[in-house]
Amino acid sequence: RRDADESAIKRSYRKLVLLWHPDKHPVDRESAEGRIREINSAYETLGNPQRRAHYDQQLAAVERHASGARLDTSGIQPRMSIPREFMLCPMGYPDKFVRSVGNSLFVHSREDAVASHQDFFKEAKFSLWWCAQRNNMCHIRSQSTAQQGQRGGLHISFRLSGKEPTPETVLTPLEEPQTFFVVVASPMYQGAFRFEAAFFPGRYLVFEPPTHWRLVSEIEAGRTVTDFMLVDYACMYRYLTLEEALTPVVQRLGGERDFVSVEAIRAAEATRRYFQETLKKAVWSLEDFE
Repeated sequence: RRDADESAIKRSYRKLVLLWHPDKHPVDRESAEGRIREINSAYETLGNPQRRAHYDQQLAAVERHASGARLDTSGIQPRMSIPREFMLCPMGYPDKFVRSVGNSLFVHSREDAVASHQDFFKEAKFSLWWCAQRNNMCHIRSQSTAQQGQRGGLHISFRLSGKEPTPETVLTPLEEPQTFFVVVASPMYQGAFRFEAAFFPGRYLVFEPPTHWRLVSEIEAGRTVTDFMLVDYACMYRYLTLEEALTPVVQRLGGERDFVSVEAIRAAEATRRYFQETLKKAVWSLEDFE
């Protein structure tokens, strides 16, 4: 239910965990473990007020698009609207982000990559380098490479075959025409943007599930995603899981050597801060730690 409150979500979560616990499915344990991962991932989103707000925003935008409604984007100014540092999140996939892996580019969820919270989002941090005197033309810089390459780091680019662009995207130093894009407001999704190759009109950066980030000339409905939310990088802490927040607390309390009580974990300042700032909960239940 779209209007389910926190208590209802928690009850459903516990019911599903009991239903799909791998110990109850010895014949097909692997499938049950997959279902548990999906259930936990959903609960991490729906049980976190800020992440749920982001999810609801995307869901509303997708429904508006499905209805055929188009937006008036004439008054939107990308230079004023886009955060200084951001994460690229494809519409309809609120748990996925464009990331660099070496000089290659992918679209990953936390489950797709083996990385800590900090390492995952470090490679998902981008900024725009606006081109002077050119309306909404820019370079998309990987912030994790800000001290590498030439002229301030590496940028999203694409390969050329002769004089024609190929779908493959990579990180390279600045080069013309491959690192030049025009950013425009999405006509379909409120708050979203899309990136068109500046010197190749009609070619857009897209997400092609499950993990591909490409430059394509035709948008294939239902197969690629052209529009992206540019999520302020300051919000990356919202995606810290309860386990990631509490593991350092347990370690500091001596958990690697001995049993640590739930009461001690609850009383820790880091625990209180996580619940207050990330989960937006002033009063906690022991159930949250079980």
